[in-house]
Amino acid sequence: VPNPYHSSLKQIGAATQSNSILLVHSRSLSHGSLAHQHLIQLLLKLPEEWELVVRFHPNERTEGRRYYSALLSDTDLKGCRVKISLDEHQNDQLIFALRRAPVVVGPSSAALTEAWVAGRRVIYLAWRNELDERYGQSPNVMSMDNAAQKAQVERFLATSAVDDEDERRRVDQIAS
Repeated sequence: VPNPYHSSLKQIGAATQSNSILLVHSRSLSHGSLAHQHLIQLLLKLPEEWELVVRFHPNERTEGRRYYSALLSDTDLKGCRVKISLDEHQNDQLIFALRRAPVVVGPSSAALTEAWVAGRRVIYLAWRNELDERYGQSPNVMSMDNAAQKAQVERFLATSAVDDEDERRRVDQIAS
């Protein structure tokens, strides 16, 4: 039986903000964690026209605000020219945030799976081998780890999400 929520995600259409990356914060993304280190690496490799928009998990707003404050003052981000801001619509459902952003980033989370089902490109702050089993080597999913190169990040961001028969089959396996 198809999941009706996933079916609605597939219908959300193109993103409205072309250079916006939605960061879905979760408890595993804390200052100093491996996921945090991978996020710093991503931010340093992003072209300056991109903006990182931080969204908190509804049950973790206090931790999320602490993390956001720490991120803004992180000395490892010296020289980073990417704008970092809060999602102004924290109380909206995730599906509305997904309508705005073409790319979603974060540690392993249901929100990242939902973003992928919605046709968004997803950057996991994890090792690639953790993703292949779930996403079947989807071209719409990238692992941001220590091995990711600036050119690889730029290529991933410069391409549109793949929506071919193979990708729809991968999504249907997860979405049902």
